[in-house]
Amino acid sequence: MGAKALLVLGMHRSGTSALTRVLNLCGLPLGNDFVPASSDNPRGFWEHREVVDIHERLLTRLGHKWASISPMPVDWRHSSAAADARRQLQQLIEKEFSGQEVWGVKDPRLCRLVPMWVDLLADIGVEARFLFVVRDPREVVESMWQRDRRVPSIGEMLWIQHLIEPERATRLFKRAMTTYDELLGNWQKVIARVEEQLEISLPVSAKNEQEVAQFLDLGMRHHSYGELEAPREGNLVGTLYDACLDSRKSRRGWGYIAEIGDRYEQGVAIFGDCLSKLSELVEFREDIARDMGIIERGADATAYIRDLQASLISRQDEAKHVWSEKEWFREQSEVLRNLASEREILVATERTKLQLAEEEKQRLHDRLERLQHQQSELEKTLVGERTKLQLAEEEKQRLHDR
Repeated sequence: MGAKALLVLGMHRSGTSALTRVLNLCGLPLGNDFVPASSDNPRGFWEHREVVDIHERLLTRLGHKWASISPMPVDWRHSSAAADARRQLQQLIEKEFSGQEVWGVKDPRLCRLVPMWVDLLADIGVEARFLFVVRDPREVVESMWQRDRRVPSIGEMLWIQHLIEPERATRLFKRAMTTYDELLGNWQKVIARVEEQLEISLPVSAKNEQEVAQFLDLGMRHHSYGELEAPREGNLVGTLYDACLDSRKSRRGWGYIAEIGDRYEQGVAIFGDCLSKLSELVEFREDIARDMGIIERGADATAYIRDLQASLISRQDEAKHVWSEKEWFREQSEVLRNLASEREILVATERTKLQLAEEEKQRLHDRLERLQHQQSELEKTLVGERTKLQLAEEEKQRLHDR
């Protein structure tokens, strides 16, 4: 059996760190050089520092960011930047995981970069396994707002993008789905599903259970919604989250995610240029917010103002253009929402037709069984009549002989 790599996939603030640490406590190697913990994640990210650095450099060379709501550049996986990243990651894997039967890696940026990892693992003969973890999008959006002041609507689009991109890239591989709620409520069940669906071994001992119990802390969860709160009918992210819940046990859920993702990306393709402009505007806003944070940390105010003025001057024309399109984008966004609503209605209609067709198929099947039963009875009757006819012929012959 060849080596296996378990890639943990999930949006930022979705519980990927907690899940990865639980896997690590159950024996999954993650390497030895981790991104340090921070105030917003005091128990650690459990991300390999070099992996994160390689991912960041790749995104920068592609002119992209993990927080961009626009899709990845066309054919990026065949770029020289991706080739360099694969080479660097291969060297890192040989250094950190040589001889390991199973090892893992986690970085939310993976959600945008799965195709490159698929190519890399195929090149080095390592079997890919994928573990998705999702958290109620309302909780993710609230957490991102508190941490980054990221606009909720942008947070929702990022949540969608971080689900549908890796879903498409992993359709040919073994994969499993879990939720942050499930991890906190019954982590043993999560580990058992990972072992069963991904065909890897993570033996849980009494020591494991004690360490995991000490690590997982429900008090660390500051944003929480119950499954029955705030019905999500007609809400795209809510519909996708429900499909994720279904996919834990049924392939049907994966099918729903793929179907909704395909239709979402059709809409994104229509407004791709507009989304790119909006993404640039959001990133510009976040750059300013980060610069403001420098002042809060006691940086030199004069140097900050000078740098900020230079940055504003260099982006003045771009900012004017983006702001002039703001109202147009709002109108087009409404069109996109209406399109999504129409698509959802169409999907519901097609599902109804499919259900009716299945019912009709069952009725025809039942009728066929009845006809086959009647045929069997008629054949038995025919055999009896033929026997009687033969006896009559024999009696006739005896009478004729007589």
